Amino acid sequence: MTLRVRASAFFAVSIVLAAFLYASFFANFWSTLSDWSGFGFTWTHQMFHNYLSGRPYQSSLFATLDAGHSVGFSFNPYAFLHADAIHVNFTPYAFARLWALRPTPGMIYALIFAWNLAAGAWLSRSILRRAALKDGPERLRFAWGVLAVGGLLSVLCQMAQMLLFAGPFLLGAYDAWLSRRRGVFALWAMALTLVSEDAAMTTACFGACLFLFEDEGRPYGLIAAGVSVPYLLFLLLVVQPAARAELTLTGSTTTAVVAGKLLSLSARGVAENLRSMLPLAPFIPALALAAGLFGVPDRRGLIRAAGLAVFPALPHWGECVVVGGAHHLLPPWYGLFLGLLSWLRDAKRPAPAAALWAPLAAGVFVLISLRVQAGHLPLRLKPALYRLAGKADKAAALERSLTVEEASNRAVIAAAASIPADRSLVFLANNRVSGFITGRSEIWDFPAFYGRADCLLIQKDAIDANYRFVPKAGVPLEDVLAATPRSGERNQEVSLEMAAALRAALAKTHAVAREDEHILLFERRERVVFVNPPSTYGWGWTRAITKKDG
Repeated sequence: MTLRVRASAFFAVSIVLAAFLYASFFANFWSTLSDWSGFGFTWTHQMFHNYLSGRPYQSSLFATLDAGHSVGFSFNPYAFLHADAIHVNFTPYAFARLWALRPTPGMIYALIFAWNLAAGAWLSRSILRRAALKDGPERLRFAWGVLAVGGLLSVLCQMAQMLLFAGPFLLGAYDAWLSRRRGVFALWAMALTLVSEDAAMTTACFGACLFLFEDEGRPYGLIAAGVSVPYLLFLLLVVQPAARAELTLTGSTTTAVVAGKLLSLSARGVAENLRSMLPLAPFIPALALAAGLFGVPDRRGLIRAAGLAVFPALPHWGECVVVGGAHHLLPPWYGLFLGLLSWLRDAKRPAPAAALWAPLAAGVFVLISLRVQAGHLPLRLKPALYRLAGKADKAAALERSLTVEEASNRAVIAAAASIPADRSLVFLANNRVSGFITGRSEIWDFPAFYGRADCLLIQKDAIDANYRFVPKAGVPLEDVLAATPRSGERNQEVSLEMAAALRAALAKTHAVAREDEHILLFERRERVVFVNPPSTYGWGWTRAITKKDG
C-alpha cells in the first residue's frame, strides 16, 4: 500500500468519524438532554446577547454569590456584574456579530466548531506548504485527519467558553513567523491576546518558545512579549481590580483565585484532573503514526516540536492539573497540534521497517479518539453501553430523561420564550434548560431575587434542578433559603412541597400567570425596577479609576 493510499484512507476514516460525532453532538444538544446546554454555557449565551442589546460586558447570572464563591467575591451590592470582574474578552465578540444572523444557542457552538475546523484546516495547510515537501499533500491529509477527530471535539464542547476561539490565532501567529512577516505576526498575536487573559499568557509563552528554540525567533519573541505582557499586567493590575471595586473581595482577580487552589490540592483531586486531560491522549498514537508514515525529525526538529507542544500552553498545563481540563485544554491541544505540524515539516522518510507499526498506530488512534469522545455518541445508544460497562444506575437515569425530561424541558423553554425580553426572570428548572433561556439581560438562577423579579418560572417535574430546598413548618421561606447553600449535586428534584411553599410565600405579591403539568409561572403584581449601574457594563469599570484619581 502506497503512502498516498494510506494517508488518504486515514483522512477518509477520520472525516467520516468526525462527521458522525459532530452531528451527534448537535442532535444531543437540541434534544435538551445534553449537559453542554447548561452550567457555564449560560455565560457566553448571555454575554453575546447583552453585547448586541446595549449592555456589553454585563452579566446578571454571574452577579450572585454562587458565582462569587468561585471567582473571588463575597458580596455584590447590585444584581449585575461587569464581566471584566471575571474574564476580560474582546476578540470573541467579533463572532457575536455573526451570531446575530441566527441568535440561537446552537449557533454559538456552530461558530466555535466552524472557526476552529475551517481556520485550523486553512492555516495547517499554509504551515505545511511552506516546507515545500514532495509528499506534502499526504502529510496535510494526515494533519487534517488529526484535526478532525483527534479529541478536539471534547475540548470545543466545553460550555462555549470564550477561550475556545483562541486556537486558530495561535496557528496564524506560527504561520506568520514561518513566512517572516513581522506585521502580520503582530496582528495574529494581538488577536490571540485579546481573546482573554488566559490567551494573553499563551501569546507570551509562545513568544518565549520562539525566542528560545528558533535562531531567527528572537525578534518575534519580543513582539509577542511586547503585545501580551503589558496587556496582561494592565488587566490584572488595573482592569480587573477596577471592575471589582464595588465588590467585597475574597480574591483580587480570577487568576489569583485559581492560583490559590494550589494550597488545597489533594492526590485524589490531582488524579481526577489528570483524567480530565484525556482528550489530549490521541496525540500519542498520532505521533507514532506520523513516525511510521513520514519518519522522525532530526534532533533539532524534535526539540522544536517538543518546544511547540509544551511551551505555548505552559500555564494551562499547570491549570489543568490544578483545576481540571475542560476549556483549559484548548491551548495544550493546539500546542500539541503545532508540535505535530512541526514534526511533519521536519520528518525524514522512514525506514521500511518503521512503516510496519503504522496500521497498529492508526487503529489505536481511532480507538482512543472514540473513547475520549464517547460522550458525544447519540443519547439513545448510551443506555445499552452503560449497562455493558456495569453502570446500570446511569443507564436508568438516562432512560428516564429520554422518556420524561425532554417534553418538560421544551415546555419550560417555550414558557420562557413567551415572557417579554424586558421582563426580569428567575428560574428553577433542570440544569440543561438554562442555556436555552438565558439569552436575556435580566435573568437569575433561583433563589436569587426570586421575590423581586417580574416572573418566577418553576419546572414542577424537574429531575435535575439547579437548586433544591426542604420547606420547614413554621420557618419563613427566606430563612430556609438563606440556610440552604447551592449544593452542586445532580439529579435534584423539584418537590410538591417546594412548589407549595413558593405559592404560600408569594401569595401577596405574585399571581399565577400560567400552570400546567410541567410549569408554574408566577408574575409579580407590581414591578420592581432593578438598578442598572453604569459601572457594570461597557467601559464602566473606568469610573473606579476616575474616582480613585479624584
